[in-house]
Amino acid sequence: MLREELATMPVEVEQDEAGNLWAYFKGRSTDTVVVGSHLDSVPAGGWLDGALGVMGGLEVLRSLVAAPALPQRSFALVDWADEEGARFSRSLFGSAAVAGTLDVDIVRELKDRWGNLLPDVVAEHGVVLDALDGCRTRLEHVVAYLELHIEQGPILEHEGLGIGIVTGTYGIERERLVFSGHRVDLSHLVLSLAVLDLPIRFLCEGACKGPALLIPQGPNDEETLDEHPFSALRQLFTKNQEE
Repeated sequence: MLREELATMPVEVEQDEAGNLWAYFKGRSTDTVVVGSHLDSVPAGGWLDGALGVMGGLEVLRSLVAAPALPQRSFALVDWADEEGARFSRSLFGSAAVAGTLDVDIVRELKDRWGNLLPDVVAEHGVVLDALDGCRTRLEHVVAYLELHIEQGPILEHEGLGIGIVTGTYGIERERLVFSGHRVDLSHLVLSLAVLDLPIRFLCEGACKGPALLIPQGPNDEETLDEHPFSALRQLFTKNQEE
């Protein structure tokens, strides 16, 4: 659909090495303002997630083409490829490739839920991983980038505002942790701190409000910390939390 719309305008349409779709309209200088977003989404992401930015950029492009005079700067519309990463659980494929932050060695090993390798799937669309560096030249004349996006929250509506400007955001980091150990009833275990330290400390610090939550309590409220058979382990947790 996007290609069909672009075909009606005097613009240069190109697909880069990462599969991103670009449409260029030359202005009076080579300095280029880029507007865009992505057309892919995630389950229940909503029909405006990403698509609003592409369609908004398309209308800007249409207005520039229809204007009687060329714009001062050149204009580019971009549709980022596989921005959400819903199939291979690795987002920002196309935009990261252009920015030079895509780790090819990692994405080369990614598989979808059916066992298909990412390199094989993207190759069906003309994308070769070993050639991705070529798309970094797209930033050569770019002086600004703007992305129109829906607010995925209630603040603008609550404040009665039609639009807002993003001044900051949160980065996303994914980690995979695998713990190996022994299945055992902790209350009857002769403690080996070397074995139990990492998984229990991780669970306490990452999943609980306080380190004592995973440590067995005494039979009554009068038992003191030092008298408890788990006092050494509890003190270790308390020391780690204070640090």
